[in-house]
Amino acid sequence: PEGLFFYRFECLSRNRLDYMRGLSATAADDIFNDDWKNWITMVSRQVGLIDLADLIYVRSAELLRRQQRQLSFREDVDLHSNENTTTQQTAILFGEKEGRIAWANRGKDPLYLFAALQRQLGYPVVPKPKRQQPQAESPALMARRIDRLELRVKLLEEETKDGIDLSQFDPIFPVIIEYIVSSCSGQPAHVVEPISRKAFKSIEEKVLQE
Repeated sequence: PEGLFFYRFECLSRNRLDYMRGLSATAADDIFNDDWKNWITMVSRQVGLIDLADLIYVRSAELLRRQQRQLSFREDVDLHSNENTTTQQTAILFGEKEGRIAWANRGKDPLYLFAALQRQLGYPVVPKPKRQQPQAESPALMARRIDRLELRVKLLEEETKDGIDLSQFDPIFPVIIEYIVSSCSGQPAHVVEPISRKAFKSIEEKVLQE
């Protein structure tokens, strides 16, 4: 039953499900006896307030072993009678190894506790969904890049031949060029032919100088 409890609790934790409902459903499983059912019900009320590692440790044989070792130093305590009393008050649900691992993982994320149990004691591993990694070169992204490359090649060809017709990017651009040329030359405004980047730069410098 220990492995089944850890497995189901980790499923709830990894998938961020409701602990109260999940643990109530776990306690209803017939594989758990009355001691387990009572303890799981108590955990469903205490989870979030008390560390799961502490709840496991106080029900482990490791705690009982430490208590017995402390009592062995007291001469006026009957070890055997005290051991029976302890067993009757709280049933031991986990072994010494589980208790040691729980003690070592107090105050930590429960996932570290589950990982230690799986690594050291061979408890079943909960399948982890693989995260979808975004493709570095999606078809849509490649199509946009190809379009931009084609546009650059087209602009280079236009600049090499007759100049770039910037009106294809801004319809009002021919009007601006017409105004600039007429202002610099003193001639009446007229629609000019597409000019190169170098020619436009020289016209712009003349306007700035004036």
